[in-house]
Amino acid sequence: MTGVQTCALPICLAGEWAPNGIRVNILSPGYIQTDMSTGSSGGDAWSDEWKARTPMGRFAKPKEIADMLVVMSSDKTS
Repeated sequence: MTGVQTCALPICLAGEWAPNGIRVNILSPGYIQTDMSTGSSGGDAWSDEWKARTPMGRFAKPKEIADMLVVMSSDKTS
């Protein structure tokens, strides 16, 4: 899927499934700081380039993503 499709699909599904009480959420964090992303063979040049293309200038931390998934999965968000 392209970026546009990834963003458009949940909007379409949310409209279609809402009458059945089904919520649709999307989390699209971008680059995440993991051993795989920070230990690449490209080294710091690769990492610095991707950070420069990121609005906050850094990779997301896995805990940030996990915390948001917990919130999005909660019945309190409906």
